[in-house]
Amino acid sequence: MDICAQRSSPRVRPRRTSNLQERGGINMKRHPFTHASSRTAANKSLSLASSKVLARTSTSDSLSATGSVSSSGSTGSTGSTDEVLADFAVRSRSSRQALYIVRRLQALKRAADAANPLDHAPAFAYAKYILDHATRLEFDQYAYVQDALAIIKDLASGPSAYPLAQLVRANILLSGPPCQDLSKPILEQRDNEGAFRLYMSAAKAGIPDAAYHAAMMIQNRRVPWGGDMTESIRLLNMAAQHNHPGALYALAKRLLSSRSRKDLVKGIEYLRLSAATATKAHPEALHDLALIYRDGLPTLVSPDSTSALNLLLDAADLKHAPSQHLLATAYLSPTLLLGITTPNPALAVHYCSLAAKASFPPAMLSLSEMYLTGMSTPTTVILSPDPAEAYLLARKAAEKGLPRAQCLVGRFVEEGQCVKCMDPTKEAILWYKRAAEQGNREARIRLSRLEGRP
Repeated sequence: MDICAQRSSPRVRPRRTSNLQERGGINMKRHPFTHASSRTAANKSLSLASSKVLARTSTSDSLSATGSVSSSGSTGSTGSTDEVLADFAVRSRSSRQALYIVRRLQALKRAADAANPLDHAPAFAYAKYILDHATRLEFDQYAYVQDALAIIKDLASGPSAYPLAQLVRANILLSGPPCQDLSKPILEQRDNEGAFRLYMSAAKAGIPDAAYHAAMMIQNRRVPWGGDMTESIRLLNMAAQHNHPGALYALAKRLLSSRSRKDLVKGIEYLRLSAATATKAHPEALHDLALIYRDGLPTLVSPDSTSALNLLLDAADLKHAPSQHLLATAYLSPTLLLGITTPNPALAVHYCSLAAKASFPPAMLSLSEMYLTGMSTPTTVILSPDPAEAYLLARKAAEKGLPRAQCLVGRFVEEGQCVKCMDPTKEAILWYKRAAEQGNREARIRLSRLEGRP
């Protein structure tokens, strides 16, 4: 019996209605400042940023004053400041984003200032919004991020610590603050054990993501822990009860490694639940479930090419590079296992480029090979040959340890194509050796020839 046949639709993951929902930022209340200095600095930064954005609208004001047609089709001068902002926002996408972010920060700041000092939610929302949008802050980015880090640190400490702030603070202790500027580095010492303590504290308060991260730190040996994984499984189950896609996927992988039919059935069910709630942070279940539908599991899951393709497309939408590369390969060399019957070079180049942009080594190598020969149809040139780009992509993949890419770089060097060096043979031998040590047969043959061995 096919235990997955009861799915009502090939696409198991419901579409997200809002990016804010996916980030966990919807319905989040905002929280006040605790330090007068932070409040004053933030007010100055907001006012300065707003004035800078408004200054950039002077051109649109002058155009309107001279009777130029605005984006709405009207003529004459603009009325209020809000109308200037709205008019300017319509005409420039990047500026529209900057203006919206500044306006949103001002609203969150006002809510934080007006909130009860015992209510931590408004200040947290203000700081979290800054950290989430740090890369898109056009003005005073360093000051904003510093202010947000100070707020989060204050909220995450003390007897009345805010659990969501503890989660964010732990993430920062593990991976560092967002949007580092080399000219103004934000010194934030990494602290695995400190992050783990914060995760555990937030998990006790019922935060699923904190429980998941604590469990993964135990599993990945990032904190001192014995060989017993009981605590890790307990934390994963706690997060899975709230349909956390990462926790569901971790439990699914554990169960699917078993030979017990009961565990396999439960593992597939967890995988389906994880796929149904997949996010950009946790899209892996979509990919794994697609492979199961593609190949099938004896007595458990019948092959279903349509479902497999749709799941891969969903994973690719969430920027999962392995799924994007698998789709590129399938569109380049059609396979009935995914229900693709005719080649589609345009889609192959599209998905391969997306995966290569994410620095996925196999995709960088595939795109390199596409650039070597070019891609076209009888009527359209999709990708013109570009040996130089092919070399750069192969070099990036080779530096990440991919043996086929290392062999290809060796060929580029040996043949003197797009790269020159003092001793091409010696350089080529180095690349061939790296690939041969990982079992690449072509590299071994070329290495033997260059070294004069039979």
